[in-house]
Amino acid sequence: MESGTTEEGCSEEAVTSVAVQRDDEVPVENGSLDDDSPARAEDGESSEERKPTEDGVSEEEMEKSKPMNGVNTSRHSQASQNDSTRFSNGSSLQSAAFSSSLSNGSAVGEIPASNRPQSLSSSHSKGDPWYSKPNGHIPSDILRRRERKWLKMVDKWEKMKKTKPEKIKERCRKGIPQSMRSRAWSLLAGIGEMKQKWPNRFQELDEQTGHAKIMDEIQRDLHRTFPEYEMFQSPLGYGQEDLRRILKCYALHTPDTGYCQAMAPVAATLLMIMPAEDAFWMLVSICDHYLDGYYDKGLNALKVDADLFHETLKDVSPAIYKHLEGQHVHPLMYMTEWFMCLYSRTLQWSCLLLILDMFFSEGVKVLFRVGFAILQLTMGKPAQRTQLPDLMDTTQMLRKIPEELLDETVLIPQMMEIKLRRKELERKKNAELQRRLSTTV
Repeated sequence: MESGTTEEGCSEEAVTSVAVQRDDEVPVENGSLDDDSPARAEDGESSEERKPTEDGVSEEEMEKSKPMNGVNTSRHSQASQNDSTRFSNGSSLQSAAFSSSLSNGSAVGEIPASNRPQSLSSSHSKGDPWYSKPNGHIPSDILRRRERKWLKMVDKWEKMKKTKPEKIKERCRKGIPQSMRSRAWSLLAGIGEMKQKWPNRFQELDEQTGHAKIMDEIQRDLHRTFPEYEMFQSPLGYGQEDLRRILKCYALHTPDTGYCQAMAPVAATLLMIMPAEDAFWMLVSICDHYLDGYYDKGLNALKVDADLFHETLKDVSPAIYKHLEGQHVHPLMYMTEWFMCLYSRTLQWSCLLLILDMFFSEGVKVLFRVGFAILQLTMGKPAQRTQLPDLMDTTQMLRKIPEELLDETVLIPQMMEIKLRRKELERKKNAELQRRLSTTV
């Protein structure tokens, strides 16, 4: 690592002031709510109550596409070749987004029945896909029904996000069907508006030559980005090539920010879901709206949120706060990679997708909740904290979290128990900004 840079490859500078980013300013008009009320049940209706063709999509139409392999839940397992190759040439997503792909009774991208828990906390609705049945198996008609609901919802998206944002939030919390994920993320992030504002922008940037220093930094990071995934293993493969293109285009599009090492795993994750141009615009939305200021050279917004994370932890888990405070473990020592990489270097693949479904709907609040859940799972019990007697033990454990705690059947139920209010986070963030401003005067 070069001197003068952070762990994520961005230079450190003193924090002066940062504009407050509110969750409701994310370009989805986000569907985020002030409350964390559980999603209401809606998937458990019988087929008699809701006809299979109610959304204008026939059963035959929903089963046209060939079965594809599901995504492996291991964080470092090879991604499904179908998911990683079907969009490599930038082809249209229409056929993938509007068709249902079922394999062994499970929708593509849905959690395998063997990995679903038999029960979860009451924070989830009875329509939640993981435990609507005692053995964790979700009938294929319910999976197809969910896809039909998403098809219907995206067809009238503008109306839905204005009149029923809570419905969007509810369905994102249940998990977006894999066949709809690319289009749903694009709508949630508002990339259609950006494409209209800057028509042909990606193509124009793609044809330009990037700045030599930035391109050298990008090139050094390509082989270190998800080398376990076949898509990114070959220097001559489309995975690394598309990743290079996206990162170069973003650096050209936003020269004041340029390139930061933490962008690479985020962009790579997006590439495994959608074609390069859409992944580029998603990266723009993440860096400039969802996490505005996180990737600036001073990491100013990240530092503010790190202090806010530390302060909020005092209310969420006082014992953990006391443990970390006593060892002088500041959130920047462990949550920098979590937040800047959107947990893409931390969580198992299937869990990561579900977290991102919620993140694109609700904003940065989701990152806070995941972070608190990880802390609760790793050091929430007195016996766990006893095994972490000093700073080195604590930080090392947070860098190498036990895999079993990162499974979606463990982490997400824990996360859903944590109640955070967007307005309360805003209030605390404003207070932190005022404190920082007063110390610089």
